[in-house]
Amino acid sequence: MHRLLNCLVTCLFAGFVLIWTAGSLNAGVQSLELEALMQTLGPDDEIRVIVEFSQRPDIHPLRDVPRPQRRGLVARELKRAAEHAQPNVKSLMFRRGVKDILDLWMINSLAVKASVEVIREVAAHPDVQSVRIDRRIAADNILLQSFSPPERNIEAINADDLWVQGNFGQGAVVALMDTGADINHPDLANSWRGGTNSWFDPFGRYIEPHDTNGHGTAVLGIMVGGGASGTNIGVAPGAKWIAATMFDDAGFTFISVIHQVFQWFLDPDGNAATDDAPDVVNASWGFDNFPGQCDDTFALDIEMLNAAGIAVVFAAGNGGPGGATSISPANNAGAIAVGAVDEFSVIESTSSRGPSACDGRIYPDVVAPGRAIRTTDLSFGGSAFYITVTGTSFSAPHASGALALLRSAFPAAASEELKSALAGEAFDLGALGSDNVYGNGLVDAAAASGSLGAACIRPLVDFNADPFPASPNQVITFTSDVSGGIQPYSYAWDFDGDGVTDCDAGVCAQTYPDPFSGSVVLTVTDAIGCSSSTVIADGWAACVPISAGFTGSPSSPVTNQSITFTSSVVGGTAPYTYEWDLNGDGLTDCTTDICTFTYSEVFEGTVALRVSDRYGCQADVYSAPISVAAAQAPSGGGGGGCFIRVAVPHVPRLLLVALAACTLSGIALLSSRNRKSDQEKDFFSG
Repeated sequence: MHRLLNCLVTCLFAGFVLIWTAGSLNAGVQSLELEALMQTLGPDDEIRVIVEFSQRPDIHPLRDVPRPQRRGLVARELKRAAEHAQPNVKSLMFRRGVKDILDLWMINSLAVKASVEVIREVAAHPDVQSVRIDRRIAADNILLQSFSPPERNIEAINADDLWVQGNFGQGAVVALMDTGADINHPDLANSWRGGTNSWFDPFGRYIEPHDTNGHGTAVLGIMVGGGASGTNIGVAPGAKWIAATMFDDAGFTFISVIHQVFQWFLDPDGNAATDDAPDVVNASWGFDNFPGQCDDTFALDIEMLNAAGIAVVFAAGNGGPGGATSISPANNAGAIAVGAVDEFSVIESTSSRGPSACDGRIYPDVVAPGRAIRTTDLSFGGSAFYITVTGTSFSAPHASGALALLRSAFPAAASEELKSALAGEAFDLGALGSDNVYGNGLVDAAAASGSLGAACIRPLVDFNADPFPASPNQVITFTSDVSGGIQPYSYAWDFDGDGVTDCDAGVCAQTYPDPFSGSVVLTVTDAIGCSSSTVIADGWAACVPISAGFTGSPSSPVTNQSITFTSSVVGGTAPYTYEWDLNGDGLTDCTTDICTFTYSEVFEGTVALRVSDRYGCQADVYSAPISVAAAQAPSGGGGGGCFIRVAVPHVPRLLLVALAACTLSGIALLSSRNRKSDQEKDFFSG
């Protein structure tokens, strides 16, 4: 059966006829957008374009081939079509000095960066069907849904209603004040702000976010967790997070350490001139053993953060069901205390009740889901582990996440406005109006956002770098490309991923003393405070010396003999791309590290190898001469002798006699030739 199937595939392929649509004899046409752009540029200015060719293979005869074979055959024919269509234009590009050519064989096109003058010449070539701009597109502009469906607790506070509007918390920063955070968890790793101003360990043990307890990791997941598990667990998955641990490895801390952590949140990088403080601090802790008392130890810390426009959210405590069981610091003035409800929006029996023992206000301020909440657990190196938790510790991050959504939508609003909207638009539960069980009600992120008016329209942000790729100690010019929002814009460039602004202009120059392929971040804020960021990790200054060479085997090849060329590359950054010119015509004959080639005719010339690394950094072209000689013709027989084919195993006696006679005849003839040869030698020597 397998043999029959292979035979069928072979026959179908053998009978496959490549049908080419007639190439237009007219000049290729550049798009109106491209033409308008070229009108504004000089002839030597370069543009990224896609050159499309008119020829197309007819792959319909392959539709009945079994799928595993069909995929390979289709790919082969598409590549073959491109190889037939593109050589003349490629040759033109090589002659005109175009180096970076990306072969888009599936659509029979080439992506190149070339000068306006060359693009016009290419567009006029009869093999070219069209030329258009190779547009750079931000992911945010094309991803229609970036996050998984929400968990039920996220739906309970209507956070997902804001997701539908495109608000996932972009531009907002939340701070975790807890046991630490597991940076390796798949739902948390990508939303960490990064840099030296985004993690604080007052005990000096860990240089990156770390959590040996798990409490902080669970809290953080509710605030900003992603959807690696298939459902989204965080209220504001588009927000960034920073974190500080309050406890040593034994689980202890000091009042001074807690003060130190509060202080760090106000100025994470220690430079007051930079604005790197968070929008909200989540503190899912409190003096639960002293319900109904007012401890103002941290009242001034809370006041100062509020004065700086930083909201401070606390767990209301698990001292219920009795009344007057508020705890500190949640009951301090200026704190937002969050109580817990179950899946039916009924108050948890353990959730602390008011009034506040410090300022007499309604307590808690709001409530949020706090029973059986699914969230992130310690990952033990990056595994997607989850845990189900209960308590006001896990109600508080719902409110913090909701404030991040509000900050994202209304970047120019005062912190007090956001807090007032959060409390004022909460869904009333329990007794009519505010009370000391449910406070102002269940957090409703969508209603709070609606009460603040029209949400922010953020600018679209992109940037370019020239030269790219670059080498260490080479000046690179970064140029912003911004549209939308309300001008004027303010700029914040972070060229080394440390979270600190390195330049605040639309165009900036940067030099890296050492190879650098990390992230460059550009944040643009418009006139009313709406901001957007773009983060691109690439080989900005990753070009280090690359040395390329090759060997050929056999060393003395002849025509119609298979020759194997093997490359060797040192330096640069793998993976590499290879372009072999095996016959000196300037075209690429092979693109793998080891190539096999057969010369059908005598060839005296050079073989050239061009190697580029993953960032586009190129080695000097390595070339070596090659001489392919004509293969010797097989030596012929002649004169005398005989040949008898034995076709059957039984040989008759008469045939054996004939064979012997032929043998004797051959020997006699050979002897005669030898005598003649001796005579000739004697003649020429005389």
